[in-house]
Amino acid sequence: MSNSDLQSTKSAGPKLVVTPAMLVIQGVILLLLSMGILWGYDHFAHTHHLHALFAALAPSTQAFEIGALLSVPFFVLFELSWVLRYKLGMRGENSENFLKKTGLLGSVTVALASGLPEEVLFRGTMQAILGVWISSALFGLMHCTGKKSIPYVLNTFIMGLTLSYVFIWSGSLWAGIIIHIANNFLCFMFANRFRALFGIKVNTDGETLAADTNS
Repeated sequence: MSNSDLQSTKSAGPKLVVTPAMLVIQGVILLLLSMGILWGYDHFAHTHHLHALFAALAPSTQAFEIGALLSVPFFVLFELSWVLRYKLGMRGENSENFLKKTGLLGSVTVALASGLPEEVLFRGTMQAILGVWISSALFGLMHCTGKKSIPYVLNTFIMGLTLSYVFIWSGSLWAGIIIHIANNFLCFMFANRFRALFGIKVNTDGETLAADTNS
């Protein structure tokens, strides 16, 4: 193998592949962690946050309607912010690049396995203990995978703030859960097509291509 081949191999590096099974396991762990954190906090601080969490998870037609109504506008605004970052030169990482192609059923599974437990953990648990801003900051930091992901972390921080106030406004976690799940699903299925409308090129694997420096 020539030196150029070795260098190209090193520069390519290993690719992280996230599968639906991994995210389902992570989701179950996050749900159990949420319950454990609130149980421990209630036990030592003599509060009733765990009971409030169960109340916030009670099915609500109004919350489902709010979530359904805001899902598409939320996705559009989230993607427009991504496009704006890209146009300003903040390339960063594309979270969808870490997801293995899963098809329709896999995308639904991934959206459910990430959206529901994350809302329970950050809006239902961390927000109750630490408040809106700190819980949203932790939500953003959870999406950090390195220096290139900083723009994405900022995006998810703003997303976390928005979902926090949706929770406060609706009084139910289900509004944010519906929005979060729908946003993830729409991102997996349509984000790259949406971005292509603004001249952002993507390849067949859904990876964003580098900007044309000659244009």
